[in-house]
Amino acid sequence: TKEPAFMGAPTSEDERRRRRDSANRVWTTLKAALNLAFKRGKVADPSAWRGVQEFKGTTSARVRFLSIADQVRLVNACPPDLRRLVTAALHTGARFGELIRLEVHDFNQQAGTIYVGPHVSKTGKPRHIVLTAEGSEFFDGITAGRGGEERILLRDDVTRRRHQELGNAWGKSDQNRPLDAACVAAKIERCTFHELRHTAASTWINA
Repeated sequence: TKEPAFMGAPTSEDERRRRRDSANRVWTTLKAALNLAFKRGKVADPSAWRGVQEFKGTTSARVRFLSIADQVRLVNACPPDLRRLVTAALHTGARFGELIRLEVHDFNQQAGTIYVGPHVSKTGKPRHIVLTAEGSEFFDGITAGRGGEERILLRDDVTRRRHQELGNAWGKSDQNRPLDAACVAAKIERCTFHELRHTAASTWINA
C-alpha cells in the first residue's frame, strides 16, 4: 500500500486561505451527507459533527496583478517550455487547463484569434480570444510548420515517469514548482498561475 502523498505546508497567507476555503467546501458536502444519514435513522446522535465550525474569512481572495516590469522579469526567468506557457497565459488570459489542451488548429492566424472549444473550456462553453498583434505573432512563431492536431504548448522535460506516460504534454499541477522557482529567480513575490489570468485582464484594461 502506498503512503498518501501530502502537500507541503502553505508558503503564504493566500495559499493558507485557499486551503481553508477548500476544506470548508468539502465539509459542507460531508455535513449534508451526515445530516441526511441522521434524518434517515442511520445515525443515532448528530452531536459529533454539529459543533464543528468552518474556517472564517476564507472567501475574500487578494487580487494581485503583475506590473509590466514584473511580467518581463518573470518571463525571462522561466525555462523555455514554461516561458512559452507563461507568455501564452499573459497574451490570452486563459486558464492553465485550457492552455495545455490547445491544439495548433485552434490558432487562426488570419483572424488573430485562439479558439477555446467546449472540450477545452472549463465552463464547457466555447469562446474566441482576440489576440493583440504581439500575441498573434507569438502564437504564429510557436505553431509554424506544426501539425494541426498537435498541442501548442508542450513540455521539454520528460525525464520523470509520469511525463513519459504523458509524452510531452503538461499534466495537472506541473506548472507549480517551476513557476515558484521562476518567481524566486525573478526576485518577485510568489505568483500563482491563476494570477497570470488576472494580470492579462488588468493589462488589457490599462491599455
